[in-house]
Amino acid sequence: MTPLSRALRLAPAAHLAVLAAAMLAAQPAFAIDFRGDGPTIWVERSARLIAAAKSQVTSRDQFNANMKEACSGVGGELLKIGGSAPIWAAEGHRAFCRSVDGFTGSPFVKDPCGELKKAVGYYGKARAEDHPADVVKAAGSLIKVADVMRELNADRRRCK
Repeated sequence: MTPLSRALRLAPAAHLAVLAAAMLAAQPAFAIDFRGDGPTIWVERSARLIAAAKSQVTSRDQFNANMKEACSGVGGELLKIGGSAPIWAAEGHRAFCRSVDGFTGSPFVKDPCGELKKAVGYYGKARAEDHPADVVKAAGSLIKVADVMRELNADRRRCK
């Protein structure tokens, strides 16, 4: 009798346990790393965010508006590179841009500072030994941009 046929003769609760064990054992196969156009597209979006932060602005509102414009279309872009970029990279940009939405008044983002903190955590996963150099450099720059955003919006949105 094969292991599969033995498992099929188990009680329904045991079937769930076998299925869960199989899924957990297969989990590393689901790990996604940068491949194909993923790193290029991700770095290009990062460069737009960084350039928006470096633009000459005269007010916090103008800074936030520039960041919002740089975030425009990020959701569709992340769908486009799905499977070509690690989850931390996609979720980093998603959380970063949600924080921008919150700072620009979106009623759907209750804690923009929390979103920014999530983004920094995701960007911190970029490691020189695991990822392309331009990805690691962009992630480091985005962490610095997040620090600037937090400082600029500290009084309005309780960022600390």
